Amino acid sequence: VETTAHRLVEVVKRTFDRGGKVLIPAFSLGRTQLVVHFLCREMRNGQIPRQTILVDSPLAANIAEVYRRHPEALDPETTKDLAENPDYLGGPMVRYIRSYEESMRMGVNPGPGIIVASSGMCEGGRIVHHLKHHVDDPRCSVVLVSYQAYGTPGRNMLENGPTVRFLGKEWNKWAEIVHLDGFSGHADQEDFLAYLNPLVGKVKRVCLVHGETMRSEALATALRGVGFNEVMLPDAGMRLGLG
Repeated sequence: VETTAHRLVEVVKRTFDRGGKVLIPAFSLGRTQLVVHFLCREMRNGQIPRQTILVDSPLAANIAEVYRRHPEALDPETTKDLAENPDYLGGPMVRYIRSYEESMRMGVNPGPGIIVASSGMCEGGRIVHHLKHHVDDPRCSVVLVSYQAYGTPGRNMLENGPTVRFLGKEWNKWAEIVHLDGFSGHADQEDFLAYLNPLVGKVKRVCLVHGETMRSEALATALRGVGFNEVMLPDAGMRLGLG
């Protein structure tokens, strides 16, 4: 995560140097709070210029408040941060946008800035409004911090084509597009093997129904290697018996 945080700092610096905005599509639960935490930390450390981080998500605002009210449910490091910093995930460096009207106004404000908004794959939510204004601006950056499924605007932004389609039309893709997958909350192959290993010899069949084909096939091979005899990647619509 620290390597990913360093890359985020570099993106913000060069975007601000160009006078552009940093757009960060992020899921409201978990990913937004993580990104805001690292941005605030690097601003406090003087690694990036202090700018108000605009978090355009009423749900993310509510979740941040829940975090602050229930530190006992968080990991020890986060609990320590909350105790030492009353402005954790808030304060003067973060402004949560709740109203739709304010969201529309902030999207056209001139000058550099950081906007974190849902949804994480750019399929809907308030991020598409900000993309509409800035994805064709070469001074700006779009930082993707979530997994991008095939066929979504977020995934299409990562591909080599000159345009990206959302809101029913094609937009010139002139902003800098950056993918930072180090913030991902998905389990990797090692995590899955550790989680499923106690079930070797106790279950008859494992079905992998989520994920890209190449990675699913690699996981299936690894599962067979540790003793799962029947590992399947069922096609959509396939019916499987329980016996």
